[in-house]
Amino acid sequence: GKVGRMALDGVDTLTESSQQQGLVAVQGQQTALEDFLDWCVRDIACPFGQDRRRAGDQVVQLVRSLDGNPVPTGLGGRLTGQQLVGAVGQALYSKAMWPSLERAVASLVQDGDTRPVQTLASGGLALPGARAGHVRAAGKPSGGGLTDNAAVPLDNLPAAMMAINCADDPDRPDAERLVRDLGRLSAEYTQVSPVFGRYRLNELLMCYGRPKGTDFVRERVKDVDTAKMLLVGTRGDPATPYRWTVETARRLGSSAVVLDNRGEGHAGYGSSRCVHRKVDDFLLYGSLPADGSSCPPDREPDTGG
Repeated sequence: GKVGRMALDGVDTLTESSQQQGLVAVQGQQTALEDFLDWCVRDIACPFGQDRRRAGDQVVQLVRSLDGNPVPTGLGGRLTGQQLVGAVGQALYSKAMWPSLERAVASLVQDGDTRPVQTLASGGLALPGARAGHVRAAGKPSGGGLTDNAAVPLDNLPAAMMAINCADDPDRPDAERLVRDLGRLSAEYTQVSPVFGRYRLNELLMCYGRPKGTDFVRERVKDVDTAKMLLVGTRGDPATPYRWTVETARRLGSSAVVLDNRGEGHAGYGSSRCVHRKVDDFLLYGSLPADGSSCPPDREPDTGG
């Protein structure tokens, strides 16, 4: 059979290289961080204070401090600055997570409590030690299996994303090129963001040594002969910028219709009531908005002050 209706939210690029995608992601996350800090400093509880000009520097200093002196966690590990960056990046995907991010960093800075930050890094899932009813006999695996559940990471989101992204990418430099380009790439990434540059560059380098990904998307996905598709692009998306939605729609051809979500965060269906309604109307009833229609931003989350 054929697909009758399809909606894509947070639309990816079909043409840009992994290096270009990485730089776009760095810029997007840096912009999202700036927006978060604009909001945070209006709250007396903001862990970065109320001076907006100093707040950005304090984020950089905190990351560098943790990279130099990681903080012990309750699970026997240590929280590094790069792990904090990963957690912050996860929280910045949605404005609804801003209050949780503020409280998590405050707990880390003021109390040395790493658990809220680790929860953000796992996509909001509870840590193994915090799960209710997690009791086992000494020396026996919990859950009835061969491996102790507590020894298995609760979520492998970063590893899974890395494997998927590498499999989608046909670019795979050899060792000589990697060594030659590393200094330039490091300078480019950190110039765009001293917070997210190193983290995103590390993600890019993790594809080295893996088999080349498919070139099917870049070579063959264009001018498709399909039923209408609704492509949702969010103006303040830190991961998939709005221009990718427009470029991908143009590449897909006349079947693609763009919905312009003027809000913030990664994707719009789960955060914008307007986007949610228009996508549902299309998928359920076939009511397709006009190409270029827009949805207004929802209001910002309240501060705790």
